[in-house]
Amino acid sequence: MTRTSKFFILLLTLLLLSTYSPNIKKYSSSVLFPVKQISIRNNNIISSEKIVYKLDHIKGKNLMFINNQDINNAIADIDFIHGIKTKKIYPSTIIISIYEKKPVAILIKKKRNFISQIKEI
Repeated sequence: MTRTSKFFILLLTLLLLSTYSPNIKKYSSSVLFPVKQISIRNNNIISSEKIVYKLDHIKGKNLMFINNQDINNAIADIDFIHGIKTKKIYPSTIIISIYEKKPVAILIKKKRNFISQIKEI
């Protein structure tokens, strides 16, 4: 190896070692790639505001360290969500496509209720 390649390898090693942190999830709120916008798509029954409210704790965190499990856990208690698909748009946006359960019937009693294909209310 040449002298310059050894120098760059040493420099890269020092850079990686100086930025290593074993508790990286603990410090995931960052200036680099903070989440500023959460965009919701494909939702007909569930309001976008309700989903964004549940995901409000994600705003400001580093976009690189957010995974689907974090988002699934946050919106798991919302009815009629069958699944989600996430897409990260760098530097600061998450696009969440919602797959809703299909309602079979609408039951109206004081408020609007839906009955899904698997007989949930």
